[in-house]
Amino acid sequence: MLNELQRLEDKILALVDELEKLRGENQQLRAESGELKQQNTNESEKLRGILSLLEGVETQGA
Repeated sequence: MLNELQRLEDKILALVDELEKLRGENQQLRAESGELKQQNTNESEKLRGILSLLEGVETQGA
């Protein structure tokens, strides 16, 4: 009985360790996701600016 309890406790501790590891990975992925969203926003703004310039050139040429 004591051995069974010890094995269960060991399994629980291993699961808790795994959960904490996964939480850390999750936080890292969320941070990376936020950075990628910001990069996408910046790139979109740059592309909009380029498009505006091109539209201005096209209008002047017409």
